[in-house]
Formats: sequence, structure tokens, C-alpha cells
Amino acid sequence: MQPDLLIENNNGMLKSCQLFENGGNYDGAEIQWYQTQMDEINEMITTCKTKRLGEVEDLIVEMKRLGVEPEEEFTGEYKNSIEELSAKDGLGKTYGQPRRFAQERLRSEMTKCEEAQKGVDKILEKLNGLMAKAFNEYGRDFDYAKEKTSLSIEIRVNLVSVVRMMIHYGKHLGGFKPGDDPEDLPRISYLEDQEEVALQESEVEIDATRMADELEHLGPIGFSNANEEYFKFPDAIMNIDKTCKDLVTKLYTGDNAKHLVGDEKIPEYLTRFLANMHRQVEEFKINCVRQLRMASEKLVEICQQAPSSVFFFLQFKYESMTLNQVDTCSENFEQKQREDKTAKDEHLRLFRPNLENPANKEMTKELNDQEIKRSEAMKDVSKPF
Repeated sequence: MQPDLLIENNNGMLKSCQLFENGGNYDGAEIQWYQTQMDEINEMITTCKTKRLGEVEDLIVEMKRLGVEPEEEFTGEYKNSIEELSAKDGLGKTYGQPRRFAQERLRSEMTKCEEAQKGVDKILEKLNGLMAKAFNEYGRDFDYAKEKTSLSIEIRVNLVSVVRMMIHYGKHLGGFKPGDDPEDLPRISYLEDQEEVALQESEVEIDATRMADELEHLGPIGFSNANEEYFKFPDAIMNIDKTCKDLVTKLYTGDNAKHLVGDEKIPEYLTRFLANMHRQVEEFKINCVRQLRMASEKLVEICQQAPSSVFFFLQFKYESMTLNQVDTCSENFEQKQREDKTAKDEHLRLFRPNLENPANKEMTKELNDQEIKRSEAMKDVSKPF
């Protein structure tokens, strides 16, 4: 706008100069010279205007470029920095996979052990209750025929179960010294009507189910899962370690392979993480073994009570059953005796002197037969006693 106005004013100034012939103060040649000078000035102004417009356009383009390219450059550098940090410290959705996998699996394996210990404690508590029950919950009037499982057999079942659970759980933890793993318990009978405790042939088929039931209180480590391979606790931890190392090998490729260092070719963060994990695992294992040992000591105390509890229960049970049978038989005998006395008294009343008359011979014979039957029936009733 300003250059155009300047050119217009220049041209306007020359037009305002009047020639001599028109009553003005300027000669025609003089005006022509001024016009030549003014054209040069106008051309210079126009050239400067065009040049400045070009520079302005260049500045606008540069400003637009500077408004976009640095942001893209910053964004790119930012993404590269995040990628570098994530790869270095194992962060984010991609590079955090090994850490998340290890934490989830470790928590799962620890939970299995905690559930197993709870199962052991639960059976020990149940055994305590059964021992107390032997002394407190059975009276003379208790109907043992309605008892689904004898208390003595229930104690035997739970004792076998908790010992097998402890052995299995201890082996799962790797809590025994090498070469000192206890042997599994021999199978025993759950029948009470015999002196032998060895497993009977009639029980062989059902014993497989019993063995599975005895360990089910341990939770996931106590029963077979066809969909998941069973590993002992130390083996499961080594599998976690190996899987993490295999996973980073697949994730760290290209430029990120520079983070795979050391003899095992894994990132530094994973080396520290796995070291901390194994330290945590060892502390957890020691604590679990300590709890299992305390449970074993508690079982020893319970086992010291078991003989007296079982003996007291069996003595009281069969003594009560015998006395109840004697009472029942005595009541039945007394009832029969009363009925016999009534019948005998009636026969004596009917046996009057007139029965000696030959005319009453049939009546006398009939009465004699009834008396013989009464006497024989009383003898039969007395035989069991």
C-alpha cells in the first residue's frame, strides 16, 4: 500500500507543475527531466516493493515450516526417548511384558502354596475337633447305627490325609534336604471290623478315589489338572526365569538389541529384577517351610492324643451298645415273663378238681397241651440269656 501511494504522489506532484505557456513556473524540458528522474525513483520503489513482497512470502513459508517441522522433530525425538527408556527399564505394554508375566506367574505359584498351607491347617483343626468330640459329644443314648462314618475311622482318614498332604506339600516346596525326601505312606484299610490295618482286596478299587480325595484340600497342587502340567515350586520358578529370558530375546531386536548385555544377553533391568525375584522366592519358601514345620509339630501333639481319644470312643461305644442291648433283652425277657406268669396263673385256675372226671378228659388234655407249650416257650425265651 505505501509504495503505491508514494508512486501516486510522485506522479501527482509532476502533474501539478504548470508550464510557462499555461501561466506556470516550469519549462517543458525541465518537466521532462523531472519525469525521467521520477520514473527511475518509481521503478526503484516498484523493485523494492516486489523484492520485499517476495521476502515476506518467504518469511511466511519459513514461519509455517518452523511451526510444523520442529514439532514433528520434537515428537519424533520424544517417541524415540520413550522407546529407549521403555526398552532400557522394561516399561510399557511391549517391553513390560517379561516383568508382568513374571509377577503374575509368581503370584499364582505363591497363592498355590498359601492355599496348600491353609488346607493343612484346616485338617489339623478338624482333627482337634474330632479328638474333643470323642470325649464330649457321645452319650449313653446316642444311636450309633445312624452314624454314617465311625468317629475312629474319621480320625484315621484325616490323620492319613494330613500326613500325605504334608509330605506332598513339602516335596512341592523342595523343603526337604536332598536325599531325605520321606516315602509315601503305605495304603491302609478304612474298615473297622477287622484286626488287620493293611488295605483289603475289597478296597483296592475305591482306594484310587480315596487317594485323590486325601490331597484335594491342598488346592491346585493337590489334584491333577489335565489342562495344566504340574511343576514343583522350584521348577515353576525356573520356568518363569527361562520364559522371561526367551521373551526379551524376541522383543529386543534391531537397534534395541544393544540392551542385551552380559553372559545371558538380557537387559540390565531384567538381571536386577530376576535377582530380586529369586531373593523374594527364597524368603517366601523359607517362611512356607517354617509354617509347615510348625504344623508338623502340632500334628505330633495331636497324634499323642489320638490313642486315648480313639480308645475312649471305642470303649464307650461298644460298652454303651452292649449295655443297651442287655437293657433291651432284659425288658423283653421281663415282658415275656409277665406274659408267662399270666398264662400259668390262668392254667392253674382252670385246673380244678372236676377236671379229673373222665367226662372232662378232652378238656384236661387240651389244658395240659397248652401248659406244655407255655413251658417250652419260656425255655426258648431263656436260652439267649
